[in-house]
Amino acid sequence: MQERGSLSLRDMYLCSGMQKRGSLSLRDMYLCTGMQERGSLSPANMYLCSGIQERGSLSPADMYLCRGMKERGSLSLGDIYLCTGMEEKGSLSLDGMYLCTGMQERGSLCPADMYLCRGMQERVSLSLGDIYLCTGMQEKGSLSLDGMYLCTGMQEKGSLSPADMYLCSGMQERGSLSPADMYLCRGMQERGCLSLDSMYLCTGMQ
Repeated sequence: MQERGSLSLRDMYLCSGMQKRGSLSLRDMYLCTGMQERGSLSPANMYLCSGIQERGSLSPADMYLCRGMKERGSLSLGDIYLCTGMEEKGSLSLDGMYLCTGMQERGSLCPADMYLCRGMQERVSLSLGDIYLCTGMQEKGSLSLDGMYLCTGMQEKGSLSPADMYLCSGMQERGSLSPADMYLCRGMQERGCLSLDSMYLCTGMQ
């Protein structure tokens, strides 16, 4: 990120308070003033709430996609939270997904902008092939900017049943997904994979 000019050395730091509390490790997530100053992230788009300071983690209620998604009908850099609460459930680790300024500046995702790390694969929550958010798939017509595929690998591992998630007829017709084309159903909530309050993947749910 530094080499691409997304972040300067001065832009990236972790406050001593968070390190002392153990809420975040050095490799987990960087909070930088530079991103806020450049408009990549606004305080309303991404923040660590008081709950993480008190508990050392985030509860499902602490994580959500901000109003920006509903207003724009898509996801921007600041629209998603990464929380230790999901790490504890084995769904995501703080180092399992990277958000960088390059994504917002280009208006699309490249493989270096967002990816799922080996930690998720090792926990069998997701395999690296289960979810892609890169322009490579978009260029092949597999994904639109708004789109997301959850492949059969998750179904095979029991993370999702066919009833839990499906690609609607609209996607088949267009060859891509709109925000309204994909959602997390009640089945996932019942099994504890995700609560509906934990993460929104479509404007319809909001």
